[in-house]
Amino acid sequence: MLFNSCQALVQIQTPENMRGRILSIYNFVFFGLMPFCALWVGRLAHLTGVKIPAPAVAPGLLLYGILLSFFDRHLIKLL
Repeated sequence: MLFNSCQALVQIQTPENMRGRILSIYNFVFFGLMPFCALWVGRLAHLTGVKIPAPAVAPGLLLYGILLSFFDRHLIKLL
């Protein structure tokens, strides 16, 4: 549901003449870079155990969300 909602939001907010370009960048960032993060978290889990990676990654995601909401006021209006 999250993936579909994000992609629908990108398609709705993108001008029609730029939609293909924007979606290709979106898909590369969203799906293409995801394995690198999974590789990093998997390596961390292998070295430290399963209980460490989730609390280690969560603050980074929280910081990213705060920075994104602080610098992108347009995103706040959409929510």
